[in-house]
Amino acid sequence: GFTNFLSGLLWVQLLQKSDTTPIRVEEVSWEFTKLNAITSMDPNFESAFSYGGVFLSVFKRDRLGARIILEKWVKQRPTYWRPQYLLGYHLYYELGLYKEGSHYLLKAASLERSPVWLTSLGIRLLSATGALVQSLKVACELYPVIHSVEGQYRLQKRVRSLNYALQKAGWIEALKAFRKKYKKEPTNIAELRPELISQVRGLSSVLNGDEAPALQPILHEGFHFAYNAKTRTIESTQDLTNLNVDITGVHIPEGDNNDS
Repeated sequence: GFTNFLSGLLWVQLLQKSDTTPIRVEEVSWEFTKLNAITSMDPNFESAFSYGGVFLSVFKRDRLGARIILEKWVKQRPTYWRPQYLLGYHLYYELGLYKEGSHYLLKAASLERSPVWLTSLGIRLLSATGALVQSLKVACELYPVIHSVEGQYRLQKRVRSLNYALQKAGWIEALKAFRKKYKKEPTNIAELRPELISQVRGLSSVLNGDEAPALQPILHEGFHFAYNAKTRTIESTQDLTNLNVDITGVHIPEGDNNDS
């Protein structure tokens, strides 16, 4: 009982003093030391695992700390889908460890009570589109528990950047499908729209409209792209410096096109 009391005190201190500033490379965060102590004293503290692992991964960019916390949660709850899912997400999309991450994501999808959208994305684990959707889902789930203005702003920008990257990835996948079907290049981006519709339809079950109201306008924002016949690539028709989108921090398999 005393250790549970101490873990509760540390949890309150963590919520009061933690911030969303990313750490420098190859360090562990102050927040990790608190979370590690809390989860060691009280292995059944589910909120510390669930919130803490995602907070370290998305906000603090604490790659090592997040991995330790999430691996500890998987060992504590081996039959729960969410620990497997979040560890797989961190390994695959934040660290670029595709083989290890895929193992945990597929394991999560196979466990009892795992959501349908997770199973439906199983075949997309090795695609840029699947990576971006999973990261967007995690960011949306984290938003309701972040109460600082700075944290909400940074998370909104991440969601917007992921939305932009996801829309571009959708057009790229549509271009690939068009080439495969017609064995030629399109003359303009309008010819890709039927292929794009099938891409969007296949991912609609993931973002189901339950996201925070503040994120709805961001999630429904449309970006504009064109097909460049000279380079045979999909490009933004908008000035990226004015779009206020940035690098999402999500690792995706090599070979996909990205704006610099």
